[in-house]
Amino acid sequence: MSVERALVLAKPDAVCIRQAPITAVETLLKSINGGKLLCFEHHVVPTELAEQHYEEHKGKGFFPKLLNFICNPNGVIVMVFEGVNAVKTIREVFGPTFVEKAIQVECLRGKFGSCGGINCFHSSDSAESGARETKLWTDYFKIELNEEKAKKDFDEYKAKYDGKYKSDVSKVREIVKKIRADSEEYVNAMKELSDCDDFLIKQLLASIILN
Repeated sequence: MSVERALVLAKPDAVCIRQAPITAVETLLKSINGGKLLCFEHHVVPTELAEQHYEEHKGKGFFPKLLNFICNPNGVIVMVFEGVNAVKTIREVFGPTFVEKAIQVECLRGKFGSCGGINCFHSSDSAESGARETKLWTDYFKIELNEEKAKKDFDEYKAKYDGKYKSDVSKVREIVKKIRADSEEYVNAMKELSDCDDFLIKQLLASIILN
């Protein structure tokens, strides 16, 4: 049995679902053998860090989407967990990457995720990536790995948000389905006017919605 460290990110969607990070921390600390929370900090992710984090996906078609989402102004909550076989345990607690699969089993992505890869949580996929990602993020933000400080930071977050907001995302999922259907209709209409690819057209739609 090996003691491992794993980076966990509550992504921008989880930051908006206030109960999600609380449930994640409490569930993981109960599930990981000898589990420890070593940091719990909110940060807005710059493109430079996002590119390093997702370096293995550089050049792939979905790479811009990864950067765009993780760099959302809502930011992320950076967490590092330590424990025996921590990586495997965390991934089991979070469940499948895609929400449509996650909702078929009992897991946190199935509980809180909205759709597709908008799944609330990132976790290291191996002990090696756990060590690399932990160093990358803690070095970048100069985060001190300290169990006592992490507990204090988490307790403050929990005191502020626990039980004050709903945790049922079913209504959000229904709205997301409608938005995605409408967005496909918009893309098809724009393609009659342009040779822009789908990603650029959807970025334009996002700008229109936010205007």
